[in-house]
Amino acid sequence: MVYARKEYFKKQDLATQEANINQLVLSDPHYIAYCDDTNGRFLKHPLIPLLIIISTYINISYFKDHSMAVGLAYAPALALWLVHRLLTTSAGYEKVKSTFWNLIFGFFTMLGVTVVMTIGGEVTLLNSSHLQLLTAIAILVRPYRLKTGLIYFYLLMSTFFITFYLFHPSLIEKTMMQIIMSSAIGYFIMKVRFRELSKTFYDNKMQTQQAIQLSGELKKVVYPHQLDGILDGKNIEETLPVGISQACSLQLDVVGSGEIVHENFGEALRRVDNRCKEVLMKNYDPSRLIANGFRLKGTGDGFITTHGFPFRTPGSETSSSIALKCAIDFVKIFDEEMAKLEYASEILCSIGIAFGEIEGYFSKISDPNGEKGVIEYDMFGRAIELSTRYESFRKSIFKSGHSEHVILIPQKVFNNLKNEQRQLFEKYNLDEIGEKIRGDRSAKYVFVQRIASQQKDQSGLKLVA
Repeated sequence: MVYARKEYFKKQDLATQEANINQLVLSDPHYIAYCDDTNGRFLKHPLIPLLIIISTYINISYFKDHSMAVGLAYAPALALWLVHRLLTTSAGYEKVKSTFWNLIFGFFTMLGVTVVMTIGGEVTLLNSSHLQLLTAIAILVRPYRLKTGLIYFYLLMSTFFITFYLFHPSLIEKTMMQIIMSSAIGYFIMKVRFRELSKTFYDNKMQTQQAIQLSGELKKVVYPHQLDGILDGKNIEETLPVGISQACSLQLDVVGSGEIVHENFGEALRRVDNRCKEVLMKNYDPSRLIANGFRLKGTGDGFITTHGFPFRTPGSETSSSIALKCAIDFVKIFDEEMAKLEYASEILCSIGIAFGEIEGYFSKISDPNGEKGVIEYDMFGRAIELSTRYESFRKSIFKSGHSEHVILIPQKVFNNLKNEQRQLFEKYNLDEIGEKIRGDRSAKYVFVQRIASQQKDQSGLKLVA
């Protein structure tokens, strides 16, 4: 009893689901176009004219006295098939209504059968099977809606009955059983085909919507070229270069962030982060993997970027030159957003840039359930480590603090800058100040660019020469 009740509700759920699918499908304007495309395969199949030619040949052999009439009976159907092929393959005529051509083709093919039967005055085995097959197909060529298919079938059958009656009334009795059988078969297949078409259209529509939604969500976490690669069938590991390269690393940090107390400070940092991402994405070329820079990760109140790898630098820019340009833009953005807070004192940032070896790779976060886990792109290397060291070295140079934003770079980065960029840096001899940079103890000089804050004076940032 319980099993019977479960089966009853299961059938009810399936019926409700089918009704919902039909309602959604029939109200979609793209459904008819989908059916047109599907039905277009009917006339495009090369077996169609071959079967008609074979049928014509057999009938001509059977009705030798009326061979010319038999041949002409199938001529319109063959001509329509040929015209349809020419139109659909010619440039500028791609939107041929396939269903309309199917209807006309089916009508003339069945009319040819009728003419051959009236000429011979008898129903051959071939014509009987041919009539049954084409009568069933006549219902199938327009399964947008069951009612539409039935109306077309009734009109087609009425035409045949009238043709039989006018040319050879006795054939009505001989073909009645074939027509009734084929009508029943055609109606049954039409229902099955209608369900198949509507279900396939519904599934495709749902998959398309899911793909669009998934693409929209993936755009938030991957680069456009990565999304295109994934949609083309690539693995995520193939969408960014891996291995070792020489490039620049940049680290931005907020000076004394732990002492800043402001309810909107976190929101200001998020605006800084978002605007700096836009700077990095300038000159982005997905086909050649070119951009101003790559945001590696956030560091709480700052972030780390790389320049020259995995994205190549735009134009003839060196990684050092483009890294410095981005750094100056970052400082400007930071100063503008901090000015909006109207904080009691100026909030400053510090940036360290270093050049050296960087290695990119895809790391896997293990899944306790045994699955592959999450894959993410990461980098490490001497340049990344040194950018952190040089950023924090400001504390050794400005032991009593500083009142400007600062950018610190080593000799190697300084040597790769343009002349106009070098002029804005101050040179600090490490032996004279009695300090060494951890991780780069062979360094003799540190170059510092100070940028005056305009948080209290919005006339614009000033680079301190």
